[in-house]
Amino acid sequence: LACAKEVVQHAQKSVQDKLVAYSMNIKLLVSQGCQAEAINSVLRGLNKLREAFPQSDSNWSDLDAVKNLFFSTTQALEDASNEAIKLCPLLVDKRKMRAMKLMVTTFKNIMQSNLAFTVLISCRMIEITL
Repeated sequence: LACAKEVVQHAQKSVQDKLVAYSMNIKLLVSQGCQAEAINSVLRGLNKLREAFPQSDSNWSDLDAVKNLFFSTTQALEDASNEAIKLCPLLVDKRKMRAMKLMVTTFKNIMQSNLAFTVLISCRMIEITL
């Protein structure tokens, strides 16, 4: 774990370097079986990217809240036609693009260990995209 923390701490000052460091840190923590630490790393990274996200597992482990978010996101997708989705502008906000990259890394590495957090990540990715 000390190695994982050093990767993030020693990242150069550029946001891109930090993003790479956070992604590596997440993968390392997951490979060591430290899913809770990996999720905390994700939350810190998203916070640094100014992407509001619950910072406590009590907020995202509440299955009713997760279900509500999932159903509201599903409804938003059902309400949008395929044409409307195709006409959505490309994502050009660099901060949001970096947040998306971090969430993709998270999704791929944490989806089997924490379904509720994975649902929240997925819904946020859809929210950013639409």
